[in-house]
Amino acid sequence: MDKYLMFATCIVVAVFSLLTACDTMQSTEQQSIDTTYEVSTSQVTTTEVTTTETTTVTKVYLKDRDRISAEFMPVETITIGSNVEETSTVETTSQTTETTTETTTETEQYYTELSNTEFDMVCAVVQAEANSGSVQFKEYIAGIIYNRVQSDQFPNTVYGVLTQENQFGSISNYYYNTYPIDDDTRLAVSRIFSGYDSYILYNLNGAVSYCNPNLVSNSTLNWFETSLRFTYQCSEYIDGITWVHRFYALP
Repeated sequence: MDKYLMFATCIVVAVFSLLTACDTMQSTEQQSIDTTYEVSTSQVTTTEVTTTETTTVTKVYLKDRDRISAEFMPVETITIGSNVEETSTVETTSQTTETTTETTTETEQYYTELSNTEFDMVCAVVQAEANSGSVQFKEYIAGIIYNRVQSDQFPNTVYGVLTQENQFGSISNYYYNTYPIDDDTRLAVSRIFSGYDSYILYNLNGAVSYCNPNLVSNSTLNWFETSLRFTYQCSEYIDGITWVHRFYALP
């Protein structure tokens, strides 16, 4: 009898132990499931934080703020985060500025501020030098005076040029009227000093002296030829004689 009782007691203890073990296993499994859920929930939360949109700040600087220009300095970009990236396209409008180049042609500045006295002085010298020569030849003589006024090597006024020592001895005609001034002479002087016949000055090419080879000595002619620069020559037929006039500039 005792033998059967002990056997029954063992069976009860075994069943109780089994039930206790099952309950413990169920509790452990539930705890594991709860832990897994918490971890998973934490991961989801973490993922939501790390997938926050990225903000891109773009700064564009004009090359010259005082002018409208189509050229830009390099773009400076500040990036926050690294998961989501927004690409901003900056549209650049090219503006073409039309530049007009103004070409200025320098023209001869003529000595037009002749006083009545200066005009009469030039006419008196030209009359004495050319006398009965043509209007064109008188223009060449007036051109010599004009070139001297324009040159840095001579006085810059008509009076200064004509009264310079050892230059125009024919200025005496202004004081003594040895050769009365005619209309051709006045016309020739006015044409040169107004620029009307500019081709005369072009032909002279800066000439400030002249001589007639038929009226000067060989030594004088040699000085002109060797000391100055020949620029132009013209001739006239007057009273059965051909006169040659040679013009010279400073070397």
